[in-house]
Parts: sequence; structure tokens; C-alpha cells
Amino acid sequence: MRPVAAAVVALLLLGGAGPLYAAPPEGDIGFEHCASRYALIGLPTGKTDGYDQAPVELCRPGYAALFNQDTHNPDWVIERLPDAWLSGNAVRKNNFHADPQVATSTTPKDYTGQKFDRGHQAPAGDFKSSQDMTDQSFLMTNMAPQVGIGFNRNIWKDLETDVRGWVKCGGLAELYVITGPVYGANETWTPNHKVRVPDAFFKVIYDPQNKRALGMLLPNRKLNAADLPTYAVAISEIEDQTGLVFFPALTKREQNLLKNSAGNLWGSDNSCSGTGE
Repeated sequence: MRPVAAAVVALLLLGGAGPLYAAPPEGDIGFEHCASRYALIGLPTGKTDGYDQAPVELCRPGYAALFNQDTHNPDWVIERLPDAWLSGNAVRKNNFHADPQVATSTTPKDYTGQKFDRGHQAPAGDFKSSQDMTDQSFLMTNMAPQVGIGFNRNIWKDLETDVRGWVKCGGLAELYVITGPVYGANETWTPNHKVRVPDAFFKVIYDPQNKRALGMLLPNRKLNAADLPTYAVAISEIEDQTGLVFFPALTKREQNLLKNSAGNLWGSDNSCSGTGE
């Protein structure tokens, strides 16, 4: 995996050099806004080489993302998820559509005739308070190929539901949630060779109220939903497999404390968290 140059993100956080994306269309916001919004922990950083095409930095009201124009998946998507977003009347319309901000965006047709779901990285269910944010979650730059039955529609959906439950049922004001793909040595692509198929997916979750973090790493295949707690891993393991560095704004001591413990799933309670990816 080949994430954005650390130097680029550092400049953005300091208000320096301009971002790599073209002027956003009406309704989108500049990437500097997202750098500020996530400044408490910092946007993920990573390797500085290996791109054939420069990644595209995307800032939306609900999330920020780094879209990889080589794999045609986001390298990561980050959310700052408050309780207020998890209730409301927004309707899931399943209006998957190409991203007008990205010339190399995939389209729904790129997933036609293949066995993979268009898997949300920032879930639609996280944006119940806003129809616009719900609709933006269906941009194809927020998707990656996920096995459907047994993964995207089951264990992964359960994890997304748990995350919402930790906010709505757990008395937390908000969580930071970072989601993305993990690739193995052998490349697998969709039948049209447009989109690279991840071997696994990760979530890195940070609870600023209790200063704790959790890493989850799930193989992209049919899994037993009851085994979800066994996929908790040290965040350092996710860094090793992706080349990303999480929480760059925290001190080295804070990072070490958060990243080197495998931890345990923070319980499961979907009684008030809602459903839907």
C-alpha cells in the first residue's frame, strides 16, 4: 500500500503548500478544513514513494479520505463521529455514484458482474442526522471491494454497528474512526482490472474521552460474526501491514501506549446504535 507523503500532510497541517487535488465543486470543502478538524490526532501519514499517480485528498463534511488512483480505493477514510450525527431522518437511497471531484473515480459499473460488494469505508449509518452526508457516503471514492455475504453484510456490519453503539450507548461524546484496505503480496483485481481487491480491512478507533484506542483487522472473506472479538490487534500491526502511521499529532509516548497493546473489543451493544453500512 502506498499512502500520501508525510511531508504533504505536515504542510497541510501547518497551513503550507497547497493540496494535490483540483478545485472542489460546490458543496465540498478544502482539505485544510479537514486537517484542522482532525488536528487532535492528525491525519494518517505514510511512505513517500511508490505512487504511479498522485493520491487525491478529499474533504467532506462527514469524513476525509485519501483516494489512491493506482488501486482505485481509498487508502484511508477518517471520521470524527459525534453522538449528534447518529440520530435523524436521513434515508439510505443506495445512490452509488462516481465522484465528480475525481476524474479517475470508479463507477458503479466497475462492480457489475463480480462477486464483491461496493463496501463503504465511512458507513452511511454514521450520518443519520444529514441527508447530504448520507448521500455523500455513496460516492464511489468511499468504496472498496468487500466480500458480501459473511463479511460486508455480516461481521463488518456488526463492527460498524458496535462503533455507533459505543457512542450512543456508551456515554461518549465522539470517536475518531479510521478505516481502510490492506493488501497482500499477490495482487487481485476486479474482472475489468479497474479496482484492486484488498486482502483485509482495518479500523483504528480512538476514544479521546478515555484516551484509549483499538485496532481491528479483518480478512476480506466470509467470517463467523461470533468471532469478531478475535480480530482485535495491536495498531502497530496495522501500521506494519499498510505503511501508514496513525495519530501523528500525539507524542511518541502517547503513540506507543496506544499502538502496542492488542486490546479487547469494547463490548457489543447494538440495542440503540441503528443498523446499515
